[in-house]
Amino acid sequence: MIFIHAGEGWMFYGNHYYLNIRSNATWHNAKLACENIGAHLVTIETEEENTWLTETFVPVWDHAECSSWWHCCSHWIGANDIEQEGRFVWTENNNNVTSYSNWYPGEPDDNSGQHCVDLCRHGFWEDASCNKITSYICEMD
Repeated sequence: MIFIHAGEGWMFYGNHYYLNIRSNATWHNAKLACENIGAHLVTIETEEENTWLTETFVPVWDHAECSSWWHCCSHWIGANDIEQEGRFVWTENNNNVTSYSNWYPGEPDDNSGQHCVDLCRHGFWEDASCNKITSYICEMD
């Protein structure tokens, strides 16, 4: 697919605009920040979209920039199981159940009440504490 820069940091891919926010936030604050600009936390619908997002926005770990590769090289996405454990839904699209997923082996594991999902530098997803502080990706039609 072709993507173009859409201005002010937004990038166009497929039929959507994406904005990488390198500011750290909890999942709930990231969700609210996206909504405040007329967007939502990213909904990932295909392997191709997941790969593009990872290659475009999630940095490769650089020890000079970050001593903790797991926390510095991940981004919040809109998937969560806040309402019902084990039933991951998207914040957008009327909370539809995730039809595509790319979980890291052993994930989701709900370790200590992990209910929010982030996209990691290797393209896999993990469930994490919603209070984790990390970057995020907003999406807009």
